[in-house]
Amino acid sequence: MEVGFGTTVHAHLYSELTLPSFWAYATDDAIANIQNVEDMVRVSPNSKSEIKALHPRDYGYSDIGHMQFFSSRRKKLWPVALEWLNTKSLEG
Repeated sequence: MEVGFGTTVHAHLYSELTLPSFWAYATDDAIANIQNVEDMVRVSPNSKSEIKALHPRDYGYSDIGHMQFFSSRRKKLWPVALEWLNTKSLEG
């Protein structure tokens, strides 16, 4: 069975989302690359989205990959998201 828009998902409400969103991606991530992130952002056209590229060497890492952002060994990356969240909480 094929799953997707027009087959099992007939409607979505992503265009109603208006909250800001933050998309950080690792430049060495083969899955969540810039093209895929931009595609995801287009799904919610009324949400102000910010995209940030994370270059491993800028943070002293040889790699980040797809899931390493969440690893405690990559915790130098966490302030990237926290800073964005703090900025948004000050705006609200």
